[in-house]
Order: sequence, then C-alpha cells, then structure tokens
Amino acid sequence: MIEKIVRKEVELQEGVKLYSVPDARMSDEELREAIDYDFSWNWEEPTAEMCQDMDIEPGVKTLILGGFDEFRFLKKDKVFSDIEEIHICENVCSVIISYNSFPNVRKVTSDSPYFLDSDMLVRLPDDIADMIRCGEISKQDAADMNRGILENIFHRSKDEVVNLKGIKEISRECFFSGCETENIINTDNVTTCWIDSFYYSKLFNPNNKWEAEDNCKEDCMIGTILVMPYIESVKNDEKNKYIFPDRKITAIAKDGVGLPGTRRYADTIVITDESQINAIMESGNTFCAKTVILDIDTEIDFSMFDYRTCFVQNIEVIESNPYYKSIDGIVYSKDGKKLIKCSPVRRCCNFKIPDGVEEIDIHAFDWNKYIYRIQLPETLKNLKAGTFTTCERLGVIYIPPMMEYIEDGCFADYFYTYGLVRIKARKMPKNLIKAITPKLPKRHESGWLPASQQSKDYVVVHLIDKDSDPLEKISNCPAIERLYLPKMSEDRIDEINKYYNFHPFDSQYAEETWKYCGCNSLLSLRLAVKVFCFINDKNKDVNACIRENGFTICHFLMKDIKEELSEYVDKHHLSERLLEIKLRRINRRKEILLSIVNSGLLQEDALALVSDFIAAYDVSAIAGAATEQQKKIEKEEEKKD
Repeated sequence: MIEKIVRKEVELQEGVKLYSVPDARMSDEELREAIDYDFSWNWEEPTAEMCQDMDIEPGVKTLILGGFDEFRFLKKDKVFSDIEEIHICENVCSVIISYNSFPNVRKVTSDSPYFLDSDMLVRLPDDIADMIRCGEISKQDAADMNRGILENIFHRSKDEVVNLKGIKEISRECFFSGCETENIINTDNVTTCWIDSFYYSKLFNPNNKWEAEDNCKEDCMIGTILVMPYIESVKNDEKNKYIFPDRKITAIAKDGVGLPGTRRYADTIVITDESQINAIMESGNTFCAKTVILDIDTEIDFSMFDYRTCFVQNIEVIESNPYYKSIDGIVYSKDGKKLIKCSPVRRCCNFKIPDGVEEIDIHAFDWNKYIYRIQLPETLKNLKAGTFTTCERLGVIYIPPMMEYIEDGCFADYFYTYGLVRIKARKMPKNLIKAITPKLPKRHESGWLPASQQSKDYVVVHLIDKDSDPLEKISNCPAIERLYLPKMSEDRIDEINKYYNFHPFDSQYAEETWKYCGCNSLLSLRLAVKVFCFINDKNKDVNACIRENGFTICHFLMKDIKEELSEYVDKHHLSERLLEIKLRRINRRKEILLSIVNSGLLQEDALALVSDFIAAYDVSAIAGAATEQQKKIEKEEEKKD
C-alpha cells in the first residue's frame, strides 16, 4: 500500500492530460486502493515523475509524451483509437504502454536519446543512449548498430508486415498480444525474447487460447526465432528426446525452466545447426536434459555449457565430426590428444584421464563440483592456468612423473578445506608448489579479506609407492614421504617453489614447512603434530614445539575426540559408512594422543590435563601412560631435591 499519494498533472497539448496517478479525480483512499491493485506486481513504486494515467479527447491524432521522466500506462480498458502518431520528448527515458490502448499508431518520433524514430516503439540500451547524449554518435549511427529493443508494435492487421530490422531484443511485456498479422520479416538479428511476448497473438496461437503449449503439436517458429519447442509428454517412463529443427535459429524464447521455451523436460537434446549454439548462449535458458548430442560437422563453441545454466551431464558428438569425439560423455579432440570439455555437473568421483591426452583445455573442468579424485595421464606435460577453476570438491589429484610444468592459477579456488597431491617420483614438475599452496590474504583498507574469499588451511604432497593406486583412499595408499604446505605469504611460497624447481623431493626440507603458517598459530601446532606422528620423533624443532605447547596440543586433541564421540553416540542421523569414519577418526586421535604422551615431551600441566580425561571416553590406555609419565617427573624432581 502506498502511504503517500503524489499528484502531478501535465497538459502539453490541447485535449490531452497526463497524470502521475491512475486517476486524479479519485479520493486519496480510492487512489491508494487503485495503485495497490494495479501495481502490486510492479517492482517500482509510483512517483511524481512517472505518468500512469491519461485522458485524451476524441479527434487528437498526435500524442506528445513529456513532462514526466517515465511512462507506465497499462490500462487496457482505455482505448484511444484516434491516435496515429506518438512523439517522445527529450527528457523521457522509459515508455511502457498497453498494446491495446493505441491500436492505430503507425509512427513514433523521438527527441529522446533512448528511443528511435520508427513505425513501432523501439528503445535503445542505456550505453547507446549515453553515447548519443554525449554526442559521440548520431541517432542514425545508433540505428545501424542493430541493438534496438522492441517495446510495442501496437495492433497490426492481418495484411500488415512487422519488420524487425535492427531489433536485437523483444520485450517480455506481451506487446505482441492482440497482433493479427503472421507476416514477420528480418528476424535474423533478434537474439533475446520471451515466450510471454507472443501469447494471445496469431503468431503463436491462432485460436487465442492460453493453453497453446498443450495444444501445440509441432515447433512454433517465427522466422529464425524458436518460440515453442514441441516435446511429447513422457509416457510409461520412456525417455523423451527433443531434436532442434534442421535450420538456422538466432533466438530461443526464454521461459526459465527446462528446455528453452517449454515447461516440459527432454531427457536428450539434439542440436543440428551451429547457429543454435549461439542462440542457446544468448538466450540464457537453463538446460536440464541429461544428454546433449551435437549433430554438427563444424567446430563448436563449448562455452554454452556454462555452470550457471547447464545441468547436462553427458556431451555427445557425432562420429562424422572431423574435429571432436566423445568418450563417456566427455569431449576430446579427434586425435584424442586434447581434453576439450567436461560438463560442470558431470558425476565422475574417481576420474582417470585416458593415456594419450597431452593437453587439457583451460575451461575443461570449470566449476565442476562432482570430481573428488582425478588422475592425470602419463602423456600430459603441462597444466594451464584455470584448468581446475573452482572444483570445490576436488580433494586428491595425481601428478604423473613426466609432468614438466604447472602454471600458477591452475587450481584457482581449488582447495576449500585441504588438498592432497600425489606423486610417484621425487622429481616434481616446476612451479607445482606455487600452483597448489594457499596464499595468505592481502590486506584491504578495512583489514583482511573476508573468509569467503580466502583459501583454506593447507595442502599435502604425498610421495607414494610406484605400485600404489593413485586414486586409492588415504588409508589404503600410505605415503613414503609428505610435504605440508600451509597457507603462507607469497615470498615464502616463492622461496620453497624455487627450491623444489631445482631439487628432488626433500623430506628434510619438507619437515620445516609446517613452521611457515603465518598468523595461524593453531594450524602450525596441528601440522607439527602431523609431522611428529609421521617422522616418529626425529625432528628437534617439532619436539621443541610439542614440549613448549603441550598443554594446548593436548587440549585440542581431547576436544576433537570428545566432539567425534558425541556425534558417534548420537548416531541416529548417521549412516553406517559415516559411523565407520567417525570411529576411525576417534581411534586415530587416541593413537596420536597416546604417542605424544609416551614421547616424554609433555610438561606436568599437560600430563595432568590428560590424566583427568574422562574414563567414560574409553581412554584408559592414554590415562595410564599419562600417570606413568607423571611418576617419572616426580621421581626426577625428588632426585633433584
């Protein structure tokens, strides 16, 4: 409900009055009710600079639109049949008027940079209008750019022709409604339209029935515009297929769901012409089909499979295409040496890229959220920047021994929690460290970057046995050596990267990287514990860290055990697999805590903390070890006394 009604009345010509409210003769209460009813759908509240009603006396041939910045006249019950021409004044930036109100308008002139002189209402995009206003281009130059937006064709009789030359977009405000003609020409430049634009017109539904979608038994085409694809309903759970008509298509009507322009879904979509790909990209429709078959013999732009609009799992290319082939729904070059595209919703948890692939396209795995482990082929030499952009669930990746170079940014936004890189040779590809190590955020004026824009925690490089399966689970693929790479400054990353560019995998150097955690002291302690467990108490710096921070280390280890145990006890919402994982984590943390207690590195306060650990958590072995260590400390103190 509009609380304050702003009245404005403009009279630019004799016999015409323009109002900022639906009817200036109403009372305030009636006005509020009328505005609330008529504009409840509208995202814009009525203002004094928006004309929403008008009165025109009979006999007026030309309507001047001015005195307001915007015109939004949608009263279908008001019809002004005598108006043949509309003139738009310079200050007007928006005109939305009912198709029904001016059936006989055949001429539109404009002093405004936002509108062209035409036999229809054609608006220019804001950037073009700004160029006209600044004197950079003329109105004629703007018309030649073919970027017009068709807002209204008014009523067109059966014999009239609608010429869409220079029109790039057709507005969705149903301005074709009531149109009697079916003669539409020059549609080649149109790239954007909505299915709503054609409802109630002879173009779309000769019977003027809203249920045209259900009655339609073939594709509804208007020139090169696909308004409504015909897809048979799925019967008896049979898979349905939609084949695009074998012809040029420049635009596909938007509908917002499923296949463009339809509320039905096709299991398989067959694209038959290169122009259809461009139309799909321009339309912005969401594709929900499981499979897309590209029945095209030319080169293909695979950017149509965008993560924002594509829900296609399998991309198939016909065998006769000389440039591409598809294997298991993934597109490769014809010779198999280049991986071109994997769908962003392709479900390949453990994915092994076939041998023979020498190159991966930089956008091949953009935003794929269903890859967990990936094995690169032995034939692959280099990885480009952006290859695995925002593959947020990619946790394990195998780097073959023959890999030579990995570009920085290859794993942009990759390791969300932690990442695991596996290698089988001590020789690592150049720039690997810089490509995979998470970086400390740079300072903004307001401080550190938000957490959502920061990479997380650390990455681990595993040197595994030559006979191990690179895609095996961590528990089944033990590491010979490990390199922990926590979030570090760029200077520190460059230092380590330079070292490994000219040295083989060095465990001694690897044992030092845990100390470079920057401001995150807790992460540093956790990595120190990991290094301690892996190298069996052989690093003096690690031992010193545990001796100095024993209380804190025992505290967070016991906290982790308690949290895991509480979830394990409350197991109603956990599957058997998750219960097994929880139990494995609990036992592992118990083993770690026990090994630290038995090392003799803990001080008395840490041992006392461990000794008081609750017996109900089934940690008697840990408690016993802690008691024994306490007794040793007491005996040593007695000897000193």
